[in-house]
Amino acid sequence: MQNLTTYVLERIGYTLILILGITLITFFLSHVVPSDPAALYAGAHPQAAQIAAARHRLGLDQPLYIQYLLFLKGLVTGNWGISLRTHQPVLQDLLTFFPPTLELVIAATVLAMVIGVPVGVYASAHPDGFVDSLVRILSASLLSVPAFWLALLLQIVFFGHLHLLPLAGNVSSQYSQNLPSITGFPLLDALLSGRLPLFLDELDHLILPALALAAYPIGLVARMTRANMLDTLSSDFILMARANGYPIRRIYSRYALKNAIGATLTVLGLVFAFSLTGDFFIELIFFWQGLGIYAVDSIQFLDTPAILAVVVVVATAYTLVNLIVDLLRRAIDPRITL
Repeated sequence: MQNLTTYVLERIGYTLILILGITLITFFLSHVVPSDPAALYAGAHPQAAQIAAARHRLGLDQPLYIQYLLFLKGLVTGNWGISLRTHQPVLQDLLTFFPPTLELVIAATVLAMVIGVPVGVYASAHPDGFVDSLVRILSASLLSVPAFWLALLLQIVFFGHLHLLPLAGNVSSQYSQNLPSITGFPLLDALLSGRLPLFLDELDHLILPALALAAYPIGLVARMTRANMLDTLSSDFILMARANGYPIRRIYSRYALKNAIGATLTVLGLVFAFSLTGDFFIELIFFWQGLGIYAVDSIQFLDTPAILAVVVVVATAYTLVNLIVDLLRRAIDPRITL
């Protein structure tokens, strides 16, 4: 237990150092961009006095290193600055836009696990057969297809031709005026408020963007699971289990998959973290009101506080997901040392 505690504390320390370095680089790069945040904050056609007042309120009249120290202090105390575009606290904006993105990424990750792992296991059970060849072709195709092209194709097929699923948005217009706000996660809030029609409507809007975002992870997980299973099935302990007459299903599920899933979890963790930024195109195409829309709008407006906050959130999520994956691998396979 002490080793686990020490490992977790060390990883948290590394995470803090990584975030500190990322914020340092991003902060100083943001001040290289030829723009005046105070003028952007003051609005259209501001007077000199308005710009000066905005510069003082935003702390831009301080030396650069003081601004950075104040920024770090704000990260710890919850004061992440004021958005130049929305004029709202950045942390409040993130609490609004990040949960829908996280919900979308979680849905895509679950699809990757539910589809990719069984497909990879089945392909490994029938190597070089028709199903195995089909899985390899489809997984390679999913890895090669651009997510934005697939998103447009899904819209054309399921909305334009089949009329089965909505084109874009998080929810239909008839529900958009009275949405519950409990946790910030749309599907969960609909369930907690007991509004089943709203839940089903939000689920319909989630399907297409989740499929578009899950395409690459599904192909990757299927290929990784198949390769790891084939490698594990050739191990001596699997051959011994077969020689002793163990049921094939038990060998696959209890022994082979448990040993092969570790590497797949590592890749899936990286894909999950990557999807937090990889879904920006998806959110733009499906007009999904999440972190991607917020980040793109902030970049176009040169909203420095919002951009810095998005970078910090993504970096933190990336490192935390990797920590969780390492701990899960250790729990699944005790041979792995931390």
